[in-house]
Amino acid sequence: MTVPSGKEWTTALRMMDTAGTWEELRGDLDRLGILGVLDADQRRTLAALWEERGVANLGDHALVQDLTHWASGLGRTDHPLGFKAPRPDTLVAEAARRGWFTKPLPGGKTIVNPPEGKPLIVPSVL
Repeated sequence: MTVPSGKEWTTALRMMDTAGTWEELRGDLDRLGILGVLDADQRRTLAALWEERGVANLGDHALVQDLTHWASGLGRTDHPLGFKAPRPDTLVAEAARRGWFTKPLPGGKTIVNPPEGKPLIVPSVL
């Protein structure tokens, strides 16, 4: 992912470090007029960075729970966070960052083997 630059972008990233929720961040950026200046790609990048930050803050047990959710064939409507549920690809990337065994499989799936637990086959959806 290419991270944009510029004054507004720098401010958005700084605000992301202190915001408690995605809605709070968007509201603050909107009030400062920054949200309207960011283009669609910048907004998507900001949302992806927010999601990565949230997933990085998960404990191992919570990460396994979310990976298991997707591996079980469940979707966003079944997830406790609903449409705010972290995407499978973000969860898999975090597992790899933690040094867990991950291997891409045919059909857009990835096998993830948490240190404690059975291997999971996680689809790449959303």
